[in-house]
Amino acid sequence: IEHFPLATKAGQCCGGSVTVLIESFPESGIRLAVFGAGHVGRALVQIMAQCDARIDWIDSRPELFPEEVAGNATTISLSDPADHIQFLTDTHRCIVVTHDHALDYRLVYMLLTETDIDYIGLIGSETKAKRFFNRLDKDGVSLDDQRRCRCPIGLPEVRGKLPMEIAVSIAAEVLSLEPGAISELKPELSWKEIQQVFRQ
Repeated sequence: IEHFPLATKAGQCCGGSVTVLIESFPESGIRLAVFGAGHVGRALVQIMAQCDARIDWIDSRPELFPEEVAGNATTISLSDPADHIQFLTDTHRCIVVTHDHALDYRLVYMLLTETDIDYIGLIGSETKAKRFFNRLDKDGVSLDDQRRCRCPIGLPEVRGKLPMEIAVSIAAEVLSLEPGAISELKPELSWKEIQQVFRQ
């Protein structure tokens, strides 16, 4: 908190003073896009919302979202969840846990061919993984790009088939990844910068 006499410090002719609270907040360590609001998606967001993460939660069925979500999670209802891909940055990590295998494939294909996101997790069995990777190969997705997709998602050491158990496995894997780049905090503002703010 800083106190500024406007006449002497900011060059204001009318006098007066102002007290300013200056705060800075670091960007969240994890930027996560979760596609799917079913049982596993809900359990995963419940866990990750308690971590240092900012979450985009995307589904075409708004009725599946809870009435209240944590402040670091944003629910996004789109008739086509793939429309949200254009808003993602390369620092996002993506989790695909939808109710529709065709949508799963389209999301994964677009994430691999239209972004440089380094981690795309897809829920599924070994059989689903083999089928998806064979199809990605036929559709011309390079092996290097395919390696950015992890399927089945989650740490194999975390066993169990209940939605919360699967979500714990996924969350553990996401949290074990190298953190994304975090914006450097700007040190204290200079007097000149503060004066510029007052003159705007």
